[in-house]
Amino acid sequence: MARFIEIQRTDRVGPSRVTINNNFQELESLINEKIHGLDWQESVLSFIDEASAVENPRNRYIADSDGATWQKDHIYQWGLPPGASSSVSYEWLEIIPDDGTALLVEDEDRLYMYNGTAWVKLSQAVAHNDLSGIQGGNATERYHLTNSQHTTLTGNLDAQSLHYHDLQVSPPADNFSSGVKGQWAVDDNYYYYCVATNTWVRQPVETEFFADEYTLYGFGEEASSSSSP
Repeated sequence: MARFIEIQRTDRVGPSRVTINNNFQELESLINEKIHGLDWQESVLSFIDEASAVENPRNRYIADSDGATWQKDHIYQWGLPPGASSSVSYEWLEIIPDDGTALLVEDEDRLYMYNGTAWVKLSQAVAHNDLSGIQGGNATERYHLTNSQHTTLTGNLDAQSLHYHDLQVSPPADNFSSGVKGQWAVDDNYYYYCVATNTWVRQPVETEFFADEYTLYGFGEEASSSSSP
């Protein structure tokens, strides 16, 4: 790699130049360790069972199940045994993966690594289901919604329309005007509220109102108690 530029004292970048250089060198070492620490192999065509494998020279597969001669998760290539003469027939050559074996699975166009017990995908940020740490509850739960579940939860509305401040609409022409439960409107005369799909109610708008007219005019318990000797 070695693509960082050594910062010199004459670069006048301040007293942190040594720290910057050390950080770049540490980053390069870490990247090399992660890349070169894997045992990279030639790519395979796919995960496949032994009976479906095509016996063409250099075809390579990962066994997705045990077969007559195949063992699950092992790599198999159709070819001649090392050092064999031309009279020896082709056979499935076995490569036993160990922890850190990595390769490309061509039909998926994905990188896989063997972790000692199974083949796992190397993370790709473009594949949502490959991301770690996004599920809730236990490791089998991701809280992804199906289209049907989304419709049930949202009433087939988009997320914006579910915010309260987005539910105000123009006043309906009548109580059967198009509307979704929760929408509301107001004009100079009425406050309108949609109580169910295409079902509206309205309430007159009062521009002046008081908490209690008895209190306003000095009646009621408070007025009586205040007038007592």
